[in-house]
Amino acid sequence: MQTNSAFTNHTPIADAERTNTIARVSKLQPISLTKLPDQPLVSVLIANYNYASYIGEAIESVLNQTYPNLEVIVADDGSTDDSCSIAESYAQQDARVKLIRRTQNGGMAAATNTAYAASRGEILCLLDSDDTYTPDKLERVVQHFISHPTVGLVVHPLMLVDAFNRGIRQVTVSTRFEHGWIAHRVIQRGGRWSSMAGGGTCFRRELADYIFPIPEATFRSKSDGFIATLAPVLTEVSAIDEHLYRYRLHGKNDFATLTWDADLAKSQAKGIALHVAGANARLSELGFQDRLFNINNNLNYLQQIHVLALFNETPRAQLLHDYVALARVLLADDLYGTAQKLVRLVIYGVAIPLPVSLRHWWLVKARSRTRMRYYVESGIGRVTGLFQRKLHTP
Repeated sequence: MQTNSAFTNHTPIADAERTNTIARVSKLQPISLTKLPDQPLVSVLIANYNYASYIGEAIESVLNQTYPNLEVIVADDGSTDDSCSIAESYAQQDARVKLIRRTQNGGMAAATNTAYAASRGEILCLLDSDDTYTPDKLERVVQHFISHPTVGLVVHPLMLVDAFNRGIRQVTVSTRFEHGWIAHRVIQRGGRWSSMAGGGTCFRRELADYIFPIPEATFRSKSDGFIATLAPVLTEVSAIDEHLYRYRLHGKNDFATLTWDADLAKSQAKGIALHVAGANARLSELGFQDRLFNINNNLNYLQQIHVLALFNETPRAQLLHDYVALARVLLADDLYGTAQKLVRLVIYGVAIPLPVSLRHWWLVKARSRTRMRYYVESGIGRVTGLFQRKLHTP
């Protein structure tokens, strides 16, 4: 598959290489985990930069948890507003809150590393300073870890809320959540799995010791993607299928400002490439060369590269060639369902004959969560379900 000149030329891995990959990962084992106490200490890591309007509510959402054995580590990343004074007022009132002031702004990874270095918990959870937890989040997470003693990483959906904390909709993965030791599948997919980023991620201390420190120069932002890429090839994973985190939309965070265009496709492709490269570098440092990823087989990356080509003046003959190559990888994917695969094939296929000026309109409309897309996916799902039932009817 041809790519934009900003990236190395990547192609889906050959069948022979795929076979070698399967053989290579079949003997992998997760890291060892110790038995948790009945009430383990939970460390909530908050990286903050100029969110004085929200940080108080974020801290309160942790202090008001139904689970009491916790600590809140706030790493302020050189804020110029009143964030530190607000966080300090909570630290003076409650010994479970600790504020660490960074004099210079170093980015998300630097602040998170600072919070982690000061933490003591057997379980760690992330919280952005403009978001909040549901009251029972930590209790549910602790119960899940205790009942799944071999699991080192737990994920869960998020709830989008507006600036006034009113619910908008739940954010879940586009595929089913995965459970257990899935390293072989994640490696074969080039680092891709049904993960949840940021506040939807909780992990054991033993796993965190492999992940931290997060590379600060590389991940001034989106450091959660580094964690999500690296973690499932080190430990078993599990999921709590209910939202325990409120992600606030207020016009300044990434989710609220995304627009579908060539710049976004390029940014997302670059982000995936950085996460994979960062994870590979850490795995090599740890001596886990047998767990390295090949981005050529990362379907999310290949889709963004194809979208980028659609936005650019790529000849239609080349687009069609790339579309066929992408379709082979998409149809062979073991994560997307039938409806999801067919919808994506239709979206990309319809875009090819359109003039470049209309492709943006089409991709924005087709990729948004409209009623049309919902009904298409639901309709395909019902049809395939009926067909499968007929095949299995005695």
